[in-house]
Amino acid sequence: MNTVGTLPIRVVPVDGEALDSWLEAAAHRSHCAFGDLLDAVGLSTSHEQHIGSWTIQLSSTESEKISTATGVS
Repeated sequence: MNTVGTLPIRVVPVDGEALDSWLEAAAHRSHCAFGDLLDAVGLSTSHEQHIGSWTIQLSSTESEKISTATGVS
């Protein structure tokens, strides 16, 4: 996905919460599959890239997309 929109439901991360935990909480709150939420925030779920690499080192582009989609800087 090249562009992202704002998610309709906002979930505020808990202080110190890991990124994957926060996104899992957002998926749960939105009643959608985790993979669908990852697509919605612009994170790759393709098998061509190492799935989960964003949990180790988030790129600035990925960070910007997540921020745009969630409203959280």
